[in-house]
This record gives sequence, C-alpha cells and structure tokens, in this order.
Amino acid sequence: MIQVLKKIWDFAGEEQNNIKKSIFWGFFYALFHMFQVGAIYYVILALTSSATSYQAAWTALGLLLISIIGRAVINRFTQLQQTHAGYFMVANRRIAIADKLKRVPMGYFNDKSLGEITGVATTVLDVVESMGPVVLVGILGGLINSLVFVLCVFAFDYRVGLLALVGMAVYLLITSVME
Repeated sequence: MIQVLKKIWDFAGEEQNNIKKSIFWGFFYALFHMFQVGAIYYVILALTSSATSYQAAWTALGLLLISIIGRAVINRFTQLQQTHAGYFMVANRRIAIADKLKRVPMGYFNDKSLGEITGVATTVLDVVESMGPVVLVGILGGLINSLVFVLCVFAFDYRVGLLALVGMAVYLLITSVME
C-alpha cells in the first residue's frame, strides 16, 4: 500500500502541494466527524444517568449540527484541491508526452502504433486523473480519521483508547502482511 501511495505521490509532481492541502483539510474533516461521537457520548450519558431534561438532546443536536456544517464546508475545500491536483498532474504528463513525441523521428511510427500512444495519453491518464488523488487522499484521510478517532476516544477513556489503538495497529499489520 505504501508503494502505491508513493507512486501516486511521485506522479503528482508539481501538484503535491494541492494534495498536501487536501490532506490538511482532511484532518479538520476528521475532527468535525468526531463531533458525532461526542453527540452519541452525551446521549448515552443522559440515558445511563436517567436524566429527564432536554439538555443532553440539545447538546447532541448542537454537536451534530456543528459536525454536519463543518464537514460540508471542509469537504468543499478538500474536493477542490483533489480536483485541481488530478486535472493538472495529468495535464502536465500529457504535455510531457507531447513534447517527447515532437522529437521522435517519423520512422518511429512505422514500427509503433500511434493509436497505442494516444490510448495511453487519453484513457489511462483519464483514469489516473479522476482516481489518483482520490485514492491517495482517501487512504491517507482514512488513516488520519482513524488516528483522530483514537485520540478522541483517549480523551473519554484511556482504556478504550488503548484497545482502539491496538486494534488499529493489528489491522495495519494484517493489511501489510496481506500485500
């Protein structure tokens, strides 16, 4: 998995800065996502303490609204950075291919298919354009989201946080062995 991420990162070239920005915003997306866990926490506390006031419900509703609005705003920034990175990293590769083809002797196309080269420049790069940054940011965003979740669980109860951290480490170990 790390090798695939490194290949996408290297392919991004000049657009690595936009991918970094997308990952940065992804961290805040994960923080806003954790407000939902806080809302669940307050509801469970109210249910277990037999509280009859509406305070827990209003607190949970407020946390959920903050989560929804925050994730919507942050998701906009993340998607803009991913789209920009995907489009321009592939556009730069297409320009590089075209520059190399300008210097190729004309006899080269007697032996090689121009359609094959065109296919790579359009079809394959189109898939990379649409999926490359999404995969990179999705995987790294998932790891960031998991780490933020574990940190928030530590804030509520260190024993459950340790259990979640061990579970995450075991999952990553099994995933790397499966590769």
